[in-house]
Amino acid sequence: MRTFFLSLLRKSFPLALIVLLLAAASFAQLNVSSPVDGSTLASPVHFVASGSAPITEIQIYVDDNQTYAIHSNQLDTYVTMSVGSHYCVVQSWDSSGNITKVIRNVTVGSSSGSGGSSSGNGISISSPADGSTVGSPVHFVANSSVAVAMHLYIDGSLAYRVQSGQIDTSLAVGSGTHNIVFVGWDTIGNVLQTSENISVSGSSGGVTNGGGVGEYNR
Repeated sequence: MRTFFLSLLRKSFPLALIVLLLAAASFAQLNVSSPVDGSTLASPVHFVASGSAPITEIQIYVDDNQTYAIHSNQLDTYVTMSVGSHYCVVQSWDSSGNITKVIRNVTVGSSSGSGGSSSGNGISISSPADGSTVGSPVHFVANSSVAVAMHLYIDGSLAYRVQSGQIDTSLAVGSGTHNIVFVGWDTIGNVLQTSENISVSGSSGGVTNGGGVGEYNR
């Protein structure tokens, strides 16, 4: 009898191990690399999160209000926040409906942009001017003497990118107010960032094409 049970245990152990491994793999992992919990930073705040393959959607909540969502297992966006302390939750769903939450408490000290045509954090924005009302397509011009790559975000979504230290392009943007963020990277990976807010009204007619005409819909 003892020999029988030992034989049964040896046969069932690999199966039990497989079940345990499958159960562990079914729980998707969510990693939030930015912002750092407890950090003080400028607005807009950079959120970067990624998860394993079962994750199908990631959302951002700021002070219990949903501010961003994407149907993907990766997230890289900017969220505008007011000055002060904020309770942030990055939440994901996997294909089985399981929910994973990562909490970040951050303090926003100031905006990274400046009035007028802005120049800050190593990036100079020539067009459009901060606070201006412009027509669509909008002519975007920004440059940095140290950046080797630059991205342009509109309302938290990547709208244009170049492998250089200059953006000069025109994009069709919907009417209304928009938050604009230019982000650059230098040769050792340091991040440069400047933001502004503009209003778009109607169409400006002609297109100034410096780096290729694109389109952005809110």
